[in-house]
Amino acid sequence: MIWFKKAAVFFMLIFLAVQFQSISFTAAQKDQYTQMIKKQGDVIISFRYQKNIDMHVVIGKCGVNQMVNFKRIYLEKNNSNKVNAAVGKKAELFMKSRTDWLGPYVVKSLIGGDGGTYAFTGGWHSIVRDNKTYKTGKTVKFDVASGNRILKENTEAAGPAVIHITNLIQGFNTNKAGRDIIREDIQIEADRGQFKVNVKTTALEDVFLMKYYGLQTQNDSWQGVQYMKGPINSIRRYSESGPKISTGIANNFSLLSKDKKIRLLCSLSDKTGLGTFDNIPGYMPTVFTESYGKTYFNLINGKGKRLNKNESIMWSGKYEFL
Repeated sequence: MIWFKKAAVFFMLIFLAVQFQSISFTAAQKDQYTQMIKKQGDVIISFRYQKNIDMHVVIGKCGVNQMVNFKRIYLEKNNSNKVNAAVGKKAELFMKSRTDWLGPYVVKSLIGGDGGTYAFTGGWHSIVRDNKTYKTGKTVKFDVASGNRILKENTEAAGPAVIHITNLIQGFNTNKAGRDIIREDIQIEADRGQFKVNVKTTALEDVFLMKYYGLQTQNDSWQGVQYMKGPINSIRRYSESGPKISTGIANNFSLLSKDKKIRLLCSLSDKTGLGTFDNIPGYMPTVFTESYGKTYFNLINGKGKRLNKNESIMWSGKYEFL
């Protein structure tokens, strides 16, 4: 009987060890799966998001200007131990962009304009003149790298990805002439739900930036927005992080889905570049949400920013699906 009891204890310990390993794997499963990348016109970044669920984030040309931006998000059931690189036929569309995530500009030339009036340019924004719609920017470079190689069309790769985008953008007072006055260089580092974004904007001539938000979100597929660790606000009404002078700098916000199973954390480095929020007055908030369903960081507003030819500004931030 003694040997039987010892054997029972031995097998029980093995059972508990297996259970413990299973629990640990489940808790950290997102990091157990290799990200997949597919270049097919757009770039599809696919990763294991939750147990048996892949997320596909599509980055590509969209909007009237056909400039590169965050484009669509899909969720797809997957019981295998490998992430699907392609968006399957049964994948569910979680979000389809109708607007910018990487923001446009209100910018004008200081060396000679064509009479155009205040308007956003770049991104999803066009200018209507004489009942015609005119583009205000263009993407001139769109590459995705995996390791040390640039992916060719219709190819796949596994692991982290680095996406390089270059845009040329007109001023609202150079649209008639079709003259580009700023260059925007964007780098996106994507790895298993984290999208680190670095943006550098360079003046091609003397310009004045009147308004620029930079990192922003489209909130249609979410229900609540939370600034830092504050209360959760509805996306259907205006809210903000509070005046910078009294509440300080809010450098992150979260979006929560209706069932609270999907959370997107958006953050900005507040140590360098536009993230210091030196280009807004003290009475303005560093983050705000409009009732039409968008949340913005407030990078240039109220004061404006002059850039001389070849002068640059930058910011660094992150989208993270939790």
